[in-house]
Amino acid sequence: MIYLKDLLSGHCFVSETSVPGTIEIPKEDYDRYADPPANVRLAHVLLDPEKTASEKKLYMFRTLKHYLVDDGSLVEDEARPFHNPPMTVDEIQIEYQKYVGDDDERAEQLLQEKREAKAYIRSLVEG
Repeated sequence: MIYLKDLLSGHCFVSETSVPGTIEIPKEDYDRYADPPANVRLAHVLLDPEKTASEKKLYMFRTLKHYLVDDGSLVEDEARPFHNPPMTVDEIQIEYQKYVGDDDERAEQLLQEKREAKAYIRSLVEG
């Protein structure tokens, strides 16, 4: 097994043989660059003492689409989206802006969902 990094995309993967357009990298680099599951990335950000509460919230506003399951694993609960279809806080904000002025009822619903999602995320960081 060799650890490879694609020169164009930066994606890392494991192969039995070398592949054109890639470079061989040490296992330590592979472990650092490989794309971890979303809950591992979230844990990395939330547990990083160098990150401010604001940075942690911004990361979740951009990436989190569901409430988390209640077992502390930082896995998103597919049955409890912030919106249906699931959207991040930032995506809800973009959708909200489409309806401001033209469909105030729809805009108000989206604004309320965004407020609830932001409050939930704040509770994770500041709670």
